[in-house]
Amino acid sequence: MFFDKIESLGTWARNTKNKLTKSEFECKLIEATQDKNWNARPELVDEICKKSHNFEHFQQLMDHIWESLAQKEKRYKSVIRTLSLVEYVIKLGAQRCTDSFQQNIYKIRKLQHFHFIEKGVDKG
Repeated sequence: MFFDKIESLGTWARNTKNKLTKSEFECKLIEATQDKNWNARPELVDEICKKSHNFEHFQQLMDHIWESLAQKEKRYKSVIRTLSLVEYVIKLGAQRCTDSFQQNIYKIRKLQHFHFIEKGVDKG
């Protein structure tokens, strides 16, 4: 119980720091790809896809996606959520996002052999 409170305090501190130092769009990207058990809200993903048509947001989106996909195995939930975001962006986002994914397909293909075991349970 004590460790849960410390963890929630740390999460609160990270969220506050992000809100003060990052743009609104970057905060939404972080929320969409955070290390949670469930996928991001559809409204959030839809908004990210719409903003991918703006060149500045496109650059931030792609940088964040490639950074998120390169995370360590213990952050597998974030990688899965990022792949889910990639799927939505391909379907609903700007064409240049799809072009970027095609040009960098090797970064996604390396995840085909992704394997992570946590406490004796295969997680991915």
